[in-house]
Amino acid sequence: MADTGINEVSANMDRLLRAFPKQTEKFMKNEAKDLRKKMVAFAKSKVKKVTGNYFKGFKAGKKVYKWQDAEYNVRVYNSAPHAHLIENGHRGMYWGRKGGWVPGKHIMEDAMRRFEPDFTDHVENELADFVVKELEK
Repeated sequence: MADTGINEVSANMDRLLRAFPKQTEKFMKNEAKDLRKKMVAFAKSKVKKVTGNYFKGFKAGKKVYKWQDAEYNVRVYNSAPHAHLIENGHRGMYWGRKGGWVPGKHIMEDAMRRFEPDFTDHVENELADFVVKELEK
């Protein structure tokens, strides 16, 4: 009996989110800020050598946009010019000689994967509670 209630709420969640677009956008921006903080903390644990402004380069996007099948998306990215080298790996250079391959740390992918359960929990608890309170008014 409880399963049917959960299924009905999840089936109607898209319709409910469209009814409160400003609150949904605010929620997504706050989640992006939270993810950015977790990415910085995760990057500090994985990257030992401090080079440039890598940690300061993590940014949460300001615009909520539609992309592929999801209606609400916010970018979290790193604007440091060498971020892609740390993320994806690069060929090392040592004293002017070609070095071996330096593997990527894949910080953003791993941090996003770790953040997914928290995001799902926040959607189920915080956003759903807000929608229920608004519908009760």
